[in-house]
Amino acid sequence: MGAAQTVWGLNDPVQRLLMFGLPIDSGAPNQIYVLNYQHLGTSQSISSSPPFHPSFAGKLIATDNSRKWTHWLRTMNGASRMYRSSGQLVNVFFGGNGQSIGDAPGLGNVYTMNPAIFTDDDFGQIYPYYTTYFFLDPQTRQALQIKGGRLLLAYILAQIQPMPGDTNSQITLTYYGDSLSNPWPLTTTRVLTPNFYKDRNMGGGMAQGERIAIRIASSPVPGGTSPTDNSFICTRFEAFFRNARILISGVNQ
Repeated sequence: MGAAQTVWGLNDPVQRLLMFGLPIDSGAPNQIYVLNYQHLGTSQSISSSPPFHPSFAGKLIATDNSRKWTHWLRTMNGASRMYRSSGQLVNVFFGGNGQSIGDAPGLGNVYTMNPAIFTDDDFGQIYPYYTTYFFLDPQTRQALQIKGGRLLLAYILAQIQPMPGDTNSQITLTYYGDSLSNPWPLTTTRVLTPNFYKDRNMGGGMAQGERIAIRIASSPVPGGTSPTDNSFICTRFEAFFRNARILISGVNQ
C-alpha cells in the first residue's frame, strides 16, 4: 500500500480492455492486470457480469459474456492512448523496473503492442500460457457416470494454432493433479505447424488425481528460425477422462 499512488489505469475502448499497472509487493508497478469486457457495452453490464454467477440451484456457472481477467508480467510505470501518426491512436506503455522511481537504473523506453512481433524488444522472450480449471465438477462426473474418486486423463482434442506469421512455435501441455504445485511427471509437446485446421490429438500422459488441471504453454522450436519467437491461439479445448484403476488415493493424513 505504500506504493498505491503509483497505480495507473488505461481503457482501450476499441479492443475493450481495461489495464491496471499494479505494484505487487514492489515499489512501483511490476504487473499489468487486464480486464477484457468484450460483449459488455455499458458500465452497468460490466459491473453486473462477474466471471461466474450462481444458478438457481446454487451452482457456479461461467459464461462467455462476463468480465475476464489476466495479468501481464511487465514493469510499466504508466500508459496512455497516443497518436503515433494521423488517425492512428494506439496504446503506449512507459517502461519501468518495478522499483520506486530513482532507486535503480532501468529501461527508459516507451512501448507499443505489435501482434506481428513475437519477441519483446527489450525484455526478450515472451512466455505465454493458459491454465484450465480443475476437471471435473461433481455434476459433470455424475453425467458421465464417473463414480471413482480418482480420474485418469485419457486424451485431449484441441484447436490450437500459432499466431499469423509465426512458424517457430511448439506447445507443451503440463498436467496438475489436485494442486498447481503438483505437476505430473509426463508432459505432451506438439510443434504448431501452420494451416493445420483439424483438432490436434494429444495424449494425457495417463495423469491421475481427484481433480486435474491442464496448462498450455508455448515455446520456441529447438533449432528453429528464432531462438525466442513463440505464440499460440487456443479456440477449442476438450479433455476426455475415465475412472482411474485405483478409485481412491488411499491417503489418510
